[in-house]
Amino acid sequence: YSASDAAGNAAVEVVRTVNVVEGVPGENFGKVVTYTNLATDLMAQVTIDGEAAGEGDVVAIYVGEELRSKQEVIVNVGIAWLNAQVHAAGGEETATFKVYDASTGVTFEKVAVSGVLSAVVIEPEGSVGSFFGEPLLIRADNVAPAIVLLGGEEVTITVGSEYAEAGAIATDNVDGELTGQIVVNGVVDVTQAGVYTLIYSVSDEVGNTATATRTVTVEKIPALLILS
Repeated sequence: YSASDAAGNAAVEVVRTVNVVEGVPGENFGKVVTYTNLATDLMAQVTIDGEAAGEGDVVAIYVGEELRSKQEVIVNVGIAWLNAQVHAAGGEETATFKVYDASTGVTFEKVAVSGVLSAVVIEPEGSVGSFFGEPLLIRADNVAPAIVLLGGEEVTITVGSEYAEAGAIATDNVDGELTGQIVVNGVVDVTQAGVYTLIYSVSDEVGNTATATRTVTVEKIPALLILS
């Protein structure tokens, strides 16, 4: 951008540089769909499996099936920043993300977005996230949570006795403690002899799911023979 006064004195020039990814080896997001409307500015931090994204990693931004932007991250002091402009068709639209990991060649389609916004809404001349305030957090994650059963995987009790559920704990490499979100399916009937299966499941924010199984055997009380 340049300007000069009416007398033609030396102009003041301002240059804006926009780094648009045309093709990083391995990424296959395709060609960005462009619109004449002004774009949305998007500032975010990007992590992959709980660690900062690296040089060459690319974030693709979609509205529905349309690729509206793709941009290589910038790594600064151990933080991977995404500074992108997202083409807007007009009005409010909801954007989703995919992340290409250049070090492994893997494209992550399970991507969580969190921060000050629960959903990413773009609109012409709008902005999402900021560098100095609270940036958007884009978290690509392919690692399922870990579930550890308390009390063992196999339990044996007798008919009529009480079954005490020992519980389980769950943690995730990105979301941290998930024990409170464990769902247990299955019922132990202590009045009937048999083998009962309890299935413990938990999911992280992007939908990676882990399960664990406990088998509870309810045995009949042995017959008692009294000899006179």
